[in-house]
Amino acid sequence: MLYTRTTVVLILGCLCVLPARAQQDSCHQRVIPASVFSKDGAAVPPLSNANFEATYKRKPVRVRVVSPEQTPFRIVILLDTSGSMRETQGGTLDTAEYLLSRMPPNADVGLAFFAKDLVRVALPTSDRETLEYQLKGLRAHPTSYRGKTALWDALGNSVGMFSHPQLGDVVFLITDGVDTQSEARPENVIQLLAAAGIRLFAVQVAGLDLKNFGMTREHMSLFQGEISQVAEATGGYVIKSVSPDRVSLDKKFSAIVSFYRIELDLPEAVDKPREWKLNLVGFAKSQRDNLVLTYTQMLVPCY
Repeated sequence: MLYTRTTVVLILGCLCVLPARAQQDSCHQRVIPASVFSKDGAAVPPLSNANFEATYKRKPVRVRVVSPEQTPFRIVILLDTSGSMRETQGGTLDTAEYLLSRMPPNADVGLAFFAKDLVRVALPTSDRETLEYQLKGLRAHPTSYRGKTALWDALGNSVGMFSHPQLGDVVFLITDGVDTQSEARPENVIQLLAAAGIRLFAVQVAGLDLKNFGMTREHMSLFQGEISQVAEATGGYVIKSVSPDRVSLDKKFSAIVSFYRIELDLPEAVDKPREWKLNLVGFAKSQRDNLVLTYTQMLVPCY
């Protein structure tokens, strides 16, 4: 499958490009994206390496550099068009169109639909008109929402829509969180996204008529928890709503478009996919409680 081939390409690229010693150094030195935003929408003061503490395997990690990332980011809007989304298609298309309208001019935006298979509508591009046209076309054909859902396979295959890994790349998923068809599992997707440096953000819509799809509320809760797990592990977040209002989207929008480049020195090489911890420090408790930190929580080996 494509997500497996992408992983192989990443591994071979690391093997072929780096000499042995340089490879060892690069495996200890990591660069990750991190975002900080306030729960009440207030501005966050500029941060430095003094505002971060990190550990890996209970050992301190040196945070060498913290700087606002200046490179224009890329985003792929991944829209669930399976049968279970039919009742909420209006709200989800509203969300996709609003998200597209809020993208800064220097951001390249891609678009893909998925049910059982991934349909690559457009690779990341600055051409907004083409993307708007495709979304309007989907709105005009509601019967396009049909079939089973291969959510995890679609997420894995969406990595191939980025020509090469770039710090801050984003997949923005709009779905109900249900998966009925995938071969891949959430843990596979976490490792693949983390290896490529891609963050997952998602709007998870509610309102699904469970009985029509033979699902219990326990099944639905499991799916919802898995989406949150993948998003948090890759440095993103999930908004849960029937149709999220613009205020909710705007409050967290800055985490997508504005993020920090965090350069790290790990105390030892990563031997297998492992979590690490990054915390905010240097704030009064009231300030800290109002701040949300998102970052890539999963480190993968560099072979």
